[in-house]
Amino acid sequence: MVSEVERLSHEVEALRARVEALERRLVPVADVPEEEARELERLRGEAVEGDYVPLDEVLARYGKRRG
Repeated sequence: MVSEVERLSHEVEALRARVEALERRLVPVADVPEEEARELERLRGEAVEGDYVPLDEVLARYGKRRG
């Protein structure tokens, strides 16, 4: 017998897959250099896992100034 937690976990995974499929259909795809694609995928992974980079570090990395 499947526990309620397992059932909800499966339901969340199914919803995540549906959202990702919709995202692929609705978000325009652009040709980007391989290096940029890797960076975008790394950032997406951080977002999915809940990791983050402080805003000041991002701004410093990309040469922008706050304010």
